[in-house]
Amino acid sequence: MDEFFLYKDRDDLNLPGARYGAAAKKLIEMGHFPVWALFVYKDLIARADDAIAPEDLALIAEDAIILAPTYEDFECHGMLIAMESASDKVRRFSTVHGDFVELRMPKLQAKVSAIEDAAIKLLR
Repeated sequence: MDEFFLYKDRDDLNLPGARYGAAAKKLIEMGHFPVWALFVYKDLIARADDAIAPEDLALIAEDAIILAPTYEDFECHGMLIAMESASDKVRRFSTVHGDFVELRMPKLQAKVSAIEDAAIKLLR
């Protein structure tokens, strides 16, 4: 029913944070956003212009992406977008600049997942 309220305030919608939208928008412009992750495109882009894209745009693996990653206490934090095949596995991620990091993915409950402010165990 919420989709029929055209003039509903964006703050009342369950949209991802603006920094995640800005990172996704920049990745799309660069051609680095995975096609399989486009299921969250509409929600990400809705807030993309409300923030400046972070310096670290994303960590990208074959079946997972972490938008706007930050690091703290052996964890990587950011918006996790992943396919079920990444569930509870170790994945090697690359940045758009060619650096690499390994992370232990959390257990996922769906074919595709989008988890805002996820904390993912940093291995290397």
